[in-house]
Amino acid sequence: MKLITGRNEVITLTIALTISFVLWVYANLSQNPEIIKVIKVVPQYNNIPTGFQIGKLRKSIDIYVSGKRINLIKAINTGLNLYRVTYDLSDIVAGENKVKPIINEMFSLNFKVVRTSPELQTIIADRVIERELLVTNTWSGKPAKGYYVSERSTSPTIVKVKGLEKNILRVLYIEGEKNIDLNGLSEDKVFPLILYAFNDKHEKIDNVTIYPQRVICSVAIKKFEKKNVPIILKLRNNVARGYELTYSNIIPENIDIYGPKTKVDKAGPFYVNHSLNNLKKDFEVDKILKCKEEDELCFKGYKSTSSYKIQLNVREKQLEKKFFKLPLNSIFNQNKDFFYRIDTPATVDVRITGPELLVDGVFSSEVIPYIDVNNSLEGDWTMTIETKLPKGIKLIRLYPNNAKITIVKNLDKDNK
Repeated sequence: MKLITGRNEVITLTIALTISFVLWVYANLSQNPEIIKVIKVVPQYNNIPTGFQIGKLRKSIDIYVSGKRINLIKAINTGLNLYRVTYDLSDIVAGENKVKPIINEMFSLNFKVVRTSPELQTIIADRVIERELLVTNTWSGKPAKGYYVSERSTSPTIVKVKGLEKNILRVLYIEGEKNIDLNGLSEDKVFPLILYAFNDKHEKIDNVTIYPQRVICSVAIKKFEKKNVPIILKLRNNVARGYELTYSNIIPENIDIYGPKTKVDKAGPFYVNHSLNNLKKDFEVDKILKCKEEDELCFKGYKSTSSYKIQLNVREKQLEKKFFKLPLNSIFNQNKDFFYRIDTPATVDVRITGPELLVDGVFSSEVIPYIDVNNSLEGDWTMTIETKLPKGIKLIRLYPNNAKITIVKNLDKDNK
């Protein structure tokens, strides 16, 4: 009996152990099963290359962790950071990059990381560049009358622009936020300006950094200088044929001009042109002298125009002509009661003058030297030689101007 009893205890113990094991397995399988939990982790981003700007990054990622329910929940409830997630960005390039997270356990846990969400993070990287650009400004308006801009400057003249490559490459110029208005200025002035970047369409470009962003623009204003310069008349073409210009004048002969020193110093005479255009008589006309706007010069009263007068005197052109050895054989006003004989000279030289057109047409046959014997009596006489000339012609010289003539009585008439 005792032997059997012992066997029953063994059986009972075996059954008890088996039931306990089954219960333990049941408890573990039903009361503490394998579960998956999502743990949110704030990632770290390391090794961002110099010269890049990273786009929007995720502030957290989800880690799917598998483990015993009780253990997993207990570990999560501690509030400790169970995992560290990092992204190594050392190999990124400009554009779109797919980067896998690196997951490290912070403690020795008997958990398994199933996956992450997202498994790959899309990271947009833009290259950051820097350029140096010249500052340009728009100066508008004019100083007060009688004043000019002697100097203007911007400090600094060159600034740096930094930003994403795609933005910086669109920058065409750097300019102040407004035009610099010089209108009415009569003294030096300083203009502080804030700079902005602009593209080729004159549109402002944001998201770039300009340094320094403020510049100082200065302008120096001075009073006009004065200079007296001549007005020179230049005549073109000719007066009419047979006429000559005897006098030309311009009033005033000099004039005061005003303007910036550099312009006034270089200013020379005013040359005015006038065409004679076959002129036959005296001429007078008023004209206007103008200063070119681009020369920045003006006349008295800061006017761009001033009047002047041209005076011209014209006369018929006089011409001289000589005739040599013209025969002296003409005797005017002879009396039929006498005979007349020219003893000397046989010929004379004549020099005449008159309008060119007339003198040119005079022939020797039209120039007649003669002796007027009117009322002269018998005898030997020395008489003045005179000359008959065409109308409009004048005698300059006659040589010789005297002649010896013999007058004798006409005896034939008495015999009759």
